This record gives sequence, C-alpha cells and structure tokens, in this order.
Amino acid sequence: MTARRWAAATAAAVTLAGTALATATAAQAQEEPTYRCAVVWSTAGNPRAEGEDCTALNGAPERGPIYGAFRIEGIFDGGTVRCQIPPGIPDPYFVTGIASLPSRVEGRLCLHVE
Repeated sequence: MTARRWAAATAAAVTLAGTALATATAAQAQEEPTYRCAVVWSTAGNPRAEGEDCTALNGAPERGPIYGAFRIEGIFDGGTVRCQIPPGIPDPYFVTGIASLPSRVEGRLCLHVE
C-alpha cells in the first residue's frame, strides 16, 4: 500500500470512529433519564444542579429519589448537565438527585456536557 493510500485509509478510519463515538453519545443521551426544564442552575466548583419547571423524559421519576445517571436539559439557555454516581462507588442505589415535578429537580455530582 502506498503512503497516499495508507493516509487515505487512516483518515477514513478516524472519521468513521469519530462518527461512531458521536452516534453512541447521542444515543446514550436519548435513552438516559432526562429532565427538560425551563431554568437550569448550576454552580462552578460545587457539582450540584437544579432545574425548575421541568418535564420528565425517558423514564425519569417525577417524584422522590433519583438513582444512577440522569440529565437536566435547559429549554431556554440550552445548557445541559449530567449527574451520576461517583467513580468507585458500586452502589446502584446511590441517590444522585431528588425530583419534585413539575416545580423542581435537584442533582448532585453533575457536570456540564453541552
């Protein structure tokens, strides 16, 4: 294989891998429990987030504790955070947030994703 063909094949493989990763991330976001809220508040340095005036999507509970990873998406500001169980904690019942819809959802251990 010539150097030019090798470069073209490598570029195609990298593009395909990037497309597959983007597709997997988008698919994960569509399946993950999500709250779509009018307002999303988060603080720098403190991994907490709150959403106000929210709707639950993808099986997210409307009331009570939230277990595992979930997202809070802002309708108007476009900001999205992902809240999750911290690394190294194998407990699937670790509470990552609390929902009281439609008025509010709170998340902890949240990071901006978009």
